[in-house]
Amino acid sequence: MNSFGRRFITILISVAAVLAAATLFVIAFIYNYTSGEDSHPSNINKLMKVVDIDGERYLKKDVTTYLVMGIDKYGDMQAQGSEQSDFLALVVVDKDTESFSIVHINRDSMVYAWVYSNTIGKYYKYTEMQICLSHAYGGTSKQRCENTRDAVTTLFLNYDIIDYYVAISMDAIGYFVDLVDGVPITLDTEADLTSLDPTWIPGTTVTLTGENAEKYIRARSSVGDGTNLGRMNRQKNFMESYLRRVKEHGINTEITEETLKQANNIDTDLTITHINYVYKNLKDYRFNGYFVPDGVGYHYWEEGNTGKKYYEWYVDEDSVKNIVLDLYYEKL
Repeated sequence: MNSFGRRFITILISVAAVLAAATLFVIAFIYNYTSGEDSHPSNINKLMKVVDIDGERYLKKDVTTYLVMGIDKYGDMQAQGSEQSDFLALVVVDKDTESFSIVHINRDSMVYAWVYSNTIGKYYKYTEMQICLSHAYGGTSKQRCENTRDAVTTLFLNYDIIDYYVAISMDAIGYFVDLVDGVPITLDTEADLTSLDPTWIPGTTVTLTGENAEKYIRARSSVGDGTNLGRMNRQKNFMESYLRRVKEHGINTEITEETLKQANNIDTDLTITHINYVYKNLKDYRFNGYFVPDGVGYHYWEEGNTGKKYYEWYVDEDSVKNIVLDLYYEKL
């Protein structure tokens, strides 16, 4: 090898040594800066979470959000179907304050969502619909869940707030009620539910079981004014009572893959470990409040006067934004 070649190799080795030293220096700097006693990594992370909203500066809170969907379906969740998500709620867990909140979404809320074609095997149209219908579209259960998640994100002004989802079919409700050995409910004095169960006398306290909880949560057209607003009231009472029951009683068994199979018809992107972790937090964390976006709605007759009525609910965007800012951001 001539002298030029030797000098060239020497230069390459020198450059490589400098780069290696620089890399080690950067790694050491980052490690010391983020793990040393005098460092403040949380401040760095917080600076990355500062956003401007309507000319004001906000800090994103350390919260985790679970979208809970109650699907109007029996049987295998993976089977192709056109079932709706009759119940929609966000469970927002704030780790810093060790508290959680619930945001209840009217299933009749009007929103733009994708329509799926089984014939061509893809989403092909973006149109306005009741948000409950978004779950009817998809080639798989996962696609249907994700379509609903996207629709809820759209309803919430495209704020990226949903971390995980849990979809529960009708025949899985009893499993979760039995986990806490029943849910005591004080029946509303203004709503007569004796058509559902003659023992459900207004104003009395009854214990919902795995056998009868579904009809309390699900009944709509046969009770009250037949709208979803009355049903949302019962669902609110159920959720609050269920959470109290978890806090006071806990769950009677650890949830496993096998027990979820026995429960039948649950689809989620959560792991079993995470599900048990959530239940533990529900027991230990403080309930921070119940939120429902304001809005207006009306009935309209279906074209052709078939006698069917549909209910459209239009959420107030300011109300949605206030909920987002309250639960997800801290004003600086």
